[in-house]
Parts: sequence; C-alpha cells; structure tokens
Amino acid sequence: EDDDSTMNESKKTRCDEDEDDDGSDIVSLAETLVSRLWKDEAAFARELPDFWQKVAQIRFVPGKDPHTGFKSFRLYRFSEMAMDSDFNLAWAVRPVLLSRHAPPRRRLKLLGVASPPDKSTVLQNLINLCYGGGSGDSSSSPYGHDGVWKLPSSSSS
Repeated sequence: EDDDSTMNESKKTRCDEDEDDDGSDIVSLAETLVSRLWKDEAAFARELPDFWQKVAQIRFVPGKDPHTGFKSFRLYRFSEMAMDSDFNLAWAVRPVLLSRHAPPRRRLKLLGVASPPDKSTVLQNLINLCYGGGSGDSSSSPYGHDGVWKLPSSSSS
C-alpha cells in the first residue's frame, strides 16, 4: 500500500456496513468537511504551514461511539480514533475512523493517530471484551454476555 494514498474509499468496512442516517445535520456537515479536507489537503498545507497541528486539536471527525454500542454518533479528534485497519485491536475502546474519512498515511503522525494503537488501548479493549469495561461484570457490557463475545449488532434496536 502506498504511504501517501488515502484508504481505499470504494471498499466497504465493518463500520461502514452499519452506517445509517441518524437524522443529524451536524454529522452530514462533518462528513462533508472531512471529505473536503482530504480533497484539498496539499493546498491547505502549502498555504498554512501549521495547518495540520491546528486540525489535530479540533473535534470534527464523525464516528460511532463505542460506549453506546455504536448506536450514536459523536465528533472526535483524529487522535481519539482508531483506524479501521486496527478495528479488532480497539473497537470496544475507541471510535473507529470510517475508511472514507481516513487521512493519508503521511498525515497520521501530525494528526496524532496511532496505528497500530498503543499497548494500553489494546489491553483495555481486551478487558472491555472480557469483563464488561473492567468492572468484572460482563453482563453490563454491550459487547458480551456470559462469556460470549459478539460484535455490535448491525440492526438498530
């Protein structure tokens, strides 16, 4: 894979499959903003030398909240999200960046995106899967019940 290319936008991912319109205009606007950012990334970087450092500080990237079983959208900083390629390492802890919103590989470090995620994120992901968020009670977790691990449901309840 070319380091300077964006993630394959035509490829559907685990997170994209369950995407539906929650009626929120803000999510639509945020998605438009992220798409425009990647379309004109070179021009932004040329015109404003510290552009990427400033972008990294702003919560504007739409993502499904893992703490609600992916039932609601929130806006995040890139650094608060996991790449779709790291889904299995972090999905119970961090929102997963939809593939079409993923920055080019060369921008990951400037935006604070850790791929693969750090060891503490992977460990917390395992704890959440096994023990319901570290409380020791797996029945309280939206991710598992009675030791059976389940991915988030693709149907809205």
